[in-house]
Amino acid sequence: MTNLGKSHGHLGSVRIKDGRGTGTTQLWLGSSTSLHDQLQLPVARESKYRSIALQRFQPLNESLGINVGVGRTRYETGSDRYRGTSVSFGLSLREPSKLFRRR
Repeated sequence: MTNLGKSHGHLGSVRIKDGRGTGTTQLWLGSSTSLHDQLQLPVARESKYRSIALQRFQPLNESLGINVGVGRTRYETGSDRYRGTSVSFGLSLREPSKLFRRR
């Protein structure tokens, strides 16, 4: 496909450590355009995508930590619009062998 147009994308992130240096908070910002085909139209159309996400990592001890995140996404095409919200939770093991070793 040639001569249909141009697309671009940008992604930025900022990470802030806690004062004690144990946990982190990270902000992600994304923006892009892309081309897509629509069957009823003989030309390609541009779509736009924007997103923002905030993630937090908090260690519970030297081996185990929790991850929490929230995000918002907006995707717009020439014929439709989508908006979504995401929430995530997770566990992180830094050194699983330390967590389950015998004493």
